[in-house]
Amino acid sequence: MGGRSAEREVSLVTGKAIFDNLDRKKYAPVLVEMARDGKFLLVNSEFEKTVGFKRDQILNRTPEEIFPPDTVKSIGKIDVDELKSETPIVFERQYLIQGKMQTFVVNRFPLRDVEGNIYASCA
Repeated sequence: MGGRSAEREVSLVTGKAIFDNLDRKKYAPVLVEMARDGKFLLVNSEFEKTVGFKRDQILNRTPEEIFPPDTVKSIGKIDVDELKSETPIVFERQYLIQGKMQTFVVNRFPLRDVEGNIYASCA
C-alpha cells in the first residue's frame, strides 16, 4: 500500500522539515540540482551568493562552462556515479570558490520522474 508516490511524499515532507529547521547561524543550505549530463538545472539564492554568479548565468551549463580553471580543478569532474546513484550518498568535499577554499557536507540524492526513473541528482 502506498508505493513509490507515498515514499516520495514522506521523503519530501521529511526533507522539507529538516531544511526548514536548520540553524541558519551555523549552516547555509546550498541547493543544486544537476542533470545526468552534469548541467545545472536548479540552484537556490545561497548557491548564487556562494559562487558569485546569477541563476541565469548558471542554469543549463556545466561547471566547466561557468567557473574559472582553478575552481573547475578543485571541483574535479563531477563523478558520473554520484549523478547516477540510486541511493542517497553523503560526503565532505572542499572546493575553491571565489579564491577561497570552502568545505561542504554534500548530501546527494536522486530525483525521479513520475515513472520512477532518475532524471537528475540533487545536493
